Amino acid sequence: MREEFLIYGFDFDGTLCIHDYPRIGVPDEEMINIAKTLKNDGHKIIMITNREGKELQEAVLWCSSMGLTFDAVNDNLDEIKKAWGVNTRKIFVNKFVDDRAVHSEAFKLEHGRKGTLTQRIANLKDLVLIQGQDGNWDFDPYMLGMYNGMELALSVMEGRNPVYRNAPEHMKEKLA
Repeated sequence: MREEFLIYGFDFDGTLCIHDYPRIGVPDEEMINIAKTLKNDGHKIIMITNREGKELQEAVLWCSSMGLTFDAVNDNLDEIKKAWGVNTRKIFVNKFVDDRAVHSEAFKLEHGRKGTLTQRIANLKDLVLIQGQDGNWDFDPYMLGMYNGMELALSVMEGRNPVYRNAPEHMKEKLA
């Protein structure tokens, strides 16, 4: 067991399985494997869910049947209770994995002074269209690189593969 570990809190519905409450949905096998790997690497895993009673017991048993066991369920680790001398209402984790959670920095980016993420993606799309016009992207290697870099950024934001442009013949001749 590692002396240094992180505490990961995993939601159940929508995170470890596809959301189908009150039934148990289809397993998210990738997420379950990630949780098992973290535990095998010596980290602590807590299930944090709104389920209680029979539905909670069923969820814990379901996870166990998937090979995933928890160090705590809807509760702080004993180490945390002992260190703080109290079992706080908020469960302490280093990382909380939940389909409905948002990282505070991402939230600030989306709702901060610079406009929403949707607005910024739309602005980048406009720039890619302008940079992608003939006479811009194909002017010289720098402009081609600028277009391809902007296309990469946009593709990351949109969750797709980038569609790069290759150097036109007149640019290849200059580069040779």
